[in-house]
Amino acid sequence: MQLRSCKQKKSMLLTTTGVRSSKSKAFKQRRGNTKLVRNFRNFDQEPTLFVALPPETFAVICAHLPPVDLHSLSRACRRFRGFLWSTTSAVTDSIWRTSRTTFLRHPISPPPVGLAEMEYLRLVLEKGCMFCDRKDNLQIYWEFQVRCCGTCLELISIRDYHLTSRLKRMNISQDIISGLPFLLRCNTPKYDGKVYLLADIQRVREDYDTASDKELWVLQKSEEILAFLQDARERTKDTQTNQKICIMIERGRRYKVISAKIKELAKQLRNSKTSIGQTEYLLKRCPSYRRVVDVPKPFTERSWAALVKKLEIELPKARRLSQGTLPSNDEISEIREELRERVRRLQARLAETFDESY
Repeated sequence: MQLRSCKQKKSMLLTTTGVRSSKSKAFKQRRGNTKLVRNFRNFDQEPTLFVALPPETFAVICAHLPPVDLHSLSRACRRFRGFLWSTTSAVTDSIWRTSRTTFLRHPISPPPVGLAEMEYLRLVLEKGCMFCDRKDNLQIYWEFQVRCCGTCLELISIRDYHLTSRLKRMNISQDIISGLPFLLRCNTPKYDGKVYLLADIQRVREDYDTASDKELWVLQKSEEILAFLQDARERTKDTQTNQKICIMIERGRRYKVISAKIKELAKQLRNSKTSIGQTEYLLKRCPSYRRVVDVPKPFTERSWAALVKKLEIELPKARRLSQGTLPSNDEISEIREELRERVRRLQARLAETFDESY
């Protein structure tokens, strides 16, 4: 039997009972946290060259960046976030305004009252509900300056008769309603009428309580709300027009990509009885092609692989149904020229819509 020293025996005892392993693990965690804190302190004490730039130089650099890059830069560190997300700085407002007018075609109108440039662009450009991050059934409600889904709108708003009864129970003057912006909901399955934002009620109540002349306050607020709601309706029409234009542009891009791929596929699937143009004509008459060509989404390679499998199944049936009725190559050329002319007219009308809207 091999003899062991007292130190080795103590080590074996601690390891067997599990005391040493737990203590050493906790000690390593504390030591790791200490190193992490020390590294962060060193990082704060010795910033990189780009972080240490003067605000004037940083503003000049940001003036050449699109809004998407500015948003990414604001998430790099707290210093950039505090500078680019400031809602009270005139320099920050100027940076976002320059980026919007230089790189974006929509929105071209200035932000509404109460919104900074950064908040305005985030409201328009970001995707998803501001409260639940839902991606579908979204709408920008300019009356409330929020982007949300229908479910969240029900949670953050209150109907007019509920608001009136609540004000009566709390012995609050009904005059504050004249200072609240409202959304007029029509032809909805749940409710037709006015809804108000819950977050505005306390702010307007405090403003009403501090006013010396209540009648003058009601008159001024009524005029302000009328002008605000008229601007909100114009912005809603502008947003809807832009969404339609974006859908048309996305469909045009998708059609170009699919048409190029269909032309290459027609070269592979042609036979002795049909030419390349006739095979392409048959492929575009297949039900699967008609289903995917009008979807306003980018066309991926995965979607193309699934479409090819369906077209290979449907092409023989299309050949059988079109026996003796296939157009000649000259007729196909005429059809293509007619389609090109229709696309040119559509592009001209699209350009006119852009000019009229913006």
